[in-house]
Parts: sequence; C-alpha cells; structure tokens
Amino acid sequence: MALKYIDFDNVRSECRREIENLEIWLRRLVHQTLAPISPTYLTLEQDGRFVFKKSIRENANNKFVVNADAYARPVDACTFDDVIYIVCHPSIFDSYFKNFLSGAFSLGRNEAQSYLGSLVPIRNNLSHANPITLKQAYRVFFVCGEVIESIKNRYKDLGVQNKFNVPLIQAYRDSFSRNAGPEEIRRMNNGEATLSFKFIKQNEWPEAFVGERIDFEVDIDPSFELGSYTVWWTIDAKKFGEGRSASIVLEDAHVGEHVRVLCWVKTDHEWHRLNNCDDVLYVNLKIFPSLNAG
Repeated sequence: MALKYIDFDNVRSECRREIENLEIWLRRLVHQTLAPISPTYLTLEQDGRFVFKKSIRENANNKFVVNADAYARPVDACTFDDVIYIVCHPSIFDSYFKNFLSGAFSLGRNEAQSYLGSLVPIRNNLSHANPITLKQAYRVFFVCGEVIESIKNRYKDLGVQNKFNVPLIQAYRDSFSRNAGPEEIRRMNNGEATLSFKFIKQNEWPEAFVGERIDFEVDIDPSFELGSYTVWWTIDAKKFGEGRSASIVLEDAHVGEHVRVLCWVKTDHEWHRLNNCDDVLYVNLKIFPSLNAG
C-alpha cells in the first residue's frame, strides 16, 4: 500500500481499525484456547504457581468478576498489553499459541512478542490523538495483516473456519451506546445474526422518537478485501445507507412497536451463503411519534 499518497487522517483511521481487528482476533484466540482449560483462566496455575502476573490476576480478573455484565469474557477485562503478554507468555506459548502465530512469526515467541509489543505505543498514540510516523503506519498494516491471516489459516487447518468462505459481520456499534464484539453477536439457526440477550434489557428494545438521528456501524472480517463485497442497510425493508456505517433521521413512516434495522453483506460470488446475501444482522427498535406531535 502506497501510504505516502493517501490522506494521513485516513491512514490514522485505518490504523485504528486494523489494530481493533487484531484485538478482536487475539481476544477470541485467548478465550477459545484457554477457556476449555479453565473458565477462570486469568488465574491459571501450573505446578501450584500462578501463570500470569499479579496485575492480571487481581486487576483484570477482579474487573471481570465484579462487572460480569460489562465483560462477555475474562479476556475482555484485559488491556491490549495484557492480551499480548498472555499470548506470548513463555509457559504457554509453545503449547497453545505457537501454531496459530507461526505463519507470521516463524522464529517463535520472542519475535511474536517483539512485533506485537511494538503496536502498543502506536495504539496508545492513536487513542490519544498523538502523531504516528509513516513507518509506524506501515508496521501496523504489516503486523496486523500477517497475524490475522496466520490465525485464520490455523483455524482453517483445524476445520473451525466456516465452510462458506465469505465475509461475516464481527462487531456492531450504535448510538444507543451498544458495542457488541464477536462473542456478543448471536447466530440463529438460519445463519442470520442478531445481538446477544445482554443487549436486551428486560426484554425491551431501544426506544427512539421521530426526528432523532440514529448511527450504526459494523466491522466485517478484515481478511476480505473491501472491494470484494458490498454492505447496505435497510429499515423495514427500505434502504437508507451503504457501507460499514450508516445514519438515519427517523420519520413518521418509521413509527412502530417492532421496527427492524438490517445490515446486509453480499459478495460478488454467483452463489451466496444465505441465498440472496452472505450475511445479515438485524436489530429491533421501538420508534414513537415525535414528542411534539399533536
């Protein structure tokens, strides 16, 4: 990618997206690998000794225990630094994570720790609106791309990857302050996606009024090229946006007790996983008339 010809504000935005996607994959990897060993894997022991450092056992694990509603998995209570520490820990790397990362780091744990660790200050700068260099941007794209591809290939070898090789929705956010990661997107028997019950309080859907603006955003599997699929949004079967993010200002025609917003993903294949598309996520809303309506 010739970054020097791209607007640097866009480069920063894409770097943040790449690192966020990497975090999604690493957190999933940690949870799916260690949870079968121990549901409380942040306090994992070997030979009578704790594997992970005290700050993880006390800070992250306590956050998860005390705020279980806020974290779907123990690893979600960890910082990005902690996740890298866990993946690259010398006691467990060779047994649990080496095969997932060998496609990116053929020299092993030290190489993985060095490259992944180099992303931490870059992520911090991006999070706090501090500058990054062009060299750091190149590193983000290179490391994130190589690691995600390596993990995906390993899952494919293990037969875990979906038999349909299509881009799926991995995360969802909206202006109701809902932020759903991969573990919080629930797959129905028909292959469609919706949010987990965590995001439905007392069986009630989010409420909005005519005249309000609602913002939506999804993340798609980053291993697929952006130009290989299209994304669009509908509300009660009427299209209102295209791309990973969309907004809508509610009108009288949207009023209803059960209003469904859908995000559609479709590749340029002649076949499609769900017949007419390759993925779809739906969320339900209650939309009321304007407070000023007569």
